Amino acid sequence: MSDVVKFYLSPALAYILVAHPKTYELTRGIAGSWVATQDGLAKTGGLVLHAIVFILLVSLLMRLFGGVSRYSVSYMNHDKMM
Repeated sequence: MSDVVKFYLSPALAYILVAHPKTYELTRGIAGSWVATQDGLAKTGGLVLHAIVFILLVSLLMRLFGGVSRYSVSYMNHDKMM
């Protein structure tokens, strides 16, 4: 799998997982009603919590799949120029 696919696919899959209403319902069952309504609609606290989880999950995925290093953000454009 190319780096470009991993760079876009990993965050997209993480977003689908974290933003899904069933995930909010599950989190509500664990953390309480401040996260979401019974229907899985996010509350402000739930949005903040899930945003933090999303950032941590994407960071982990990028490190596991060898995506982008924290030292080279523009590596894709640099490789195309050479």
